[in-house]
Amino acid sequence: MKKIIVITTLFLISVISSASEYIFYKGNSTSVFDIVFTIKDNKMFNGRNTAFSDNIIYTIKDNSIYKGNSTSVFDVVYTIKDNKIFAGRSTAFSDNIIYTVKDNSIYKGNSTSVFDIVYTVKDNKVFEGRSTAFSDNIIYTVNNSEDIYKVILPLLLM
Repeated sequence: MKKIIVITTLFLISVISSASEYIFYKGNSTSVFDIVFTIKDNKMFNGRNTAFSDNIIYTIKDNSIYKGNSTSVFDVVYTIKDNKIFAGRSTAFSDNIIYTVKDNSIYKGNSTSVFDIVYTVKDNKVFEGRSTAFSDNIIYTVNNSEDIYKVILPLLLM
């Protein structure tokens, strides 16, 4: 009986902890061999290895995205404000807007025009452009799409 309780507890802990984990697969794949990025504990890692801080690409904290494992204001690479992703810390100028996010679409710059859609998120897949009809348009598949800003984080590397 104790063994069943321990196993059940371990299973629940792993399910709860993996819920906050985002795993990005290349294209339409969900193979462990095609894992490109992992977001865990608000840190984005290259590949699946989340054990080493050298593997951290970005850290996410308080609507800011920092370079590496840093949370210093000097290492802010992107800022999220009003459904927009700005380059650096400044949110005062529209020239700094890289993407606008609305209704699972990612628009270029400060636009929400259908002609400026660069990426679309649907069914845990990120498609290039507006079309979600063809699997050739899938850039990557993610296991969790609750937080759109975490889902589009790898796009900032492109």
